[in-house]
Amino acid sequence: MIQSIDCEEYNNLMNESLKHETYSDFVDHFIKFRPEFREQFAHLHQINERQNAVEKLGEFNQRYTKTKRSTLL
Repeated sequence: MIQSIDCEEYNNLMNESLKHETYSDFVDHFIKFRPEFREQFAHLHQINERQNAVEKLGEFNQRYTKTKRSTLL
């Protein structure tokens, strides 16, 4: 019997697997295991890409601020 998992746990597993999977693997996963999201795939992928970009910008801003502060001192 397959145990159902909640959306938060599923999203965490998806985010972790994205670090190791190719784009093709990601698409295959959606089509095979979550067919109800097929129509929403492009939108969900765009949201995920946007979140990753925001995180990277935040990290860059922190490093830039630290570097700028250290050069001013």
